[in-house]
Amino acid sequence: MKKKLLIGLSTLIGISLIIVIVAIVAAPAEQPGQVEPAPAPEAPAPEKTGLTPAEQSYVVTITQQAATVGQALIQLGQLMQSSQYGTEDWVLETATRLAIIWTACNKTMELEPPDSMAHIHFKYVQGVKHFDTMTELLAHGIDESDPDLLNEAIVEMETGVQLMDEANKLMEEFTEGRS
Repeated sequence: MKKKLLIGLSTLIGISLIIVIVAIVAAPAEQPGQVEPAPAPEAPAPEKTGLTPAEQSYVVTITQQAATVGQALIQLGQLMQSSQYGTEDWVLETATRLAIIWTACNKTMELEPPDSMAHIHFKYVQGVKHFDTMTELLAHGIDESDPDLLNEAIVEMETGVQLMDEANKLMEEFTEGRS
């Protein structure tokens, strides 16, 4: 019975991880029937200055970290749905993916953003803190076969995704405003 419960929970976690990853990676799509508001009267456009070298470096670094986390989450989702669940190889692969997420999150938290991007970095850090917590909860939930910990991990992951999505929107607005 316990193994069936774990397999069912792992399937739910895997599906949730895939949905969350799609939300991180996918661009927001227009909803059918949605009417765009009329454009506001144009004010003189501010002169676009382009990104400074420090801003460019930050954008590249944070993009790489987000991609690393996203890829590891996709792989983790696949592992959670694997028929190999609980085997020695599965445990090793799962631990590796959790370590990759944890490491990328910590690297993101250690970044020193340019002052102009501090508000964006703050949002990224909020998101990765939830992923960091998710890694701990997921590891303990799997080790202890605890569905409550596994559910908490899903909530942390979903919150992290929401915050990362907000950070990505801030980044997009910032870079578009400079280019």
